[in-house]
Amino acid sequence: MVRGRAKAGALTDLPAEVDARLQLTLSRMQGGLPHVPGRDYRDGEDLQQDLLLLHDSVRVHQGELLAAGGLDRLLRTAASTGLLLATMDVREHTAKHHHAVGQLLHRTGELSSAYADLSRVDRLAALSTELAEPRVSSEQPLPLDAEGARTAAVFDTIVQVLDTFGPQAVESYIVSMTQGADDVLAAVVLGRHAGPSTSPRAWPGSGSSPCSRHRPNSSTRTRSSRPCSAIPPTVSWCRCAGRCRR
Repeated sequence: MVRGRAKAGALTDLPAEVDARLQLTLSRMQGGLPHVPGRDYRDGEDLQQDLLLLHDSVRVHQGELLAAGGLDRLLRTAASTGLLLATMDVREHTAKHHHAVGQLLHRTGELSSAYADLSRVDRLAALSTELAEPRVSSEQPLPLDAEGARTAAVFDTIVQVLDTFGPQAVESYIVSMTQGADDVLAAVVLGRHAGPSTSPRAWPGSGSSPCSRHRPNSSTRTRSSRPCSAIPPTVSWCRCAGRCRR
């Protein structure tokens, strides 16, 4: 239960509704359960909205001095930390994504040769085609070998974390050692097949992943002749996610 300390006119108790929602939020997070709109707080932004309403009401009806006490300090704390103490960035090597995605695309029977043997141009075309298709694997966990399953499991975990703690919990998915657009799209394809999210704001679309940062290999300056921003399925996906960093 959130309490203010009774010093210099600080507000002693928060209204019962805010207090109850905080209790329910704590129970939900401890149980790893998804947010229920109107029942608990999804993230710090939801909490701040209630605290701002409370702060304005106290200032208008009870005076500036009371509003500037413990409630003002609580509002500043909520604005700076929200319901979390840290935001995560997730990083994975591009080779891990290709290893897993190659197995998924092999099962479609649409590749002209083994995924690992494709040139970057052909691999980019195969990944772009896959992203343009509305299909998402109905098999959970995905039919992958042990190494591929470990890579895919990270995306499933991200889904669960975003559903439980909100969009501030995971800000970016970073693909390391990229040399071309195909390296980024492999992560996007794999993320699209991750377990479905119950939270549209945190996980837009059907099984999409947090946006991938394209960070070229510092020792290699090779660039694809067709960047991600020129591929329609990727542009639509990034626009939907709203947090893509190019």
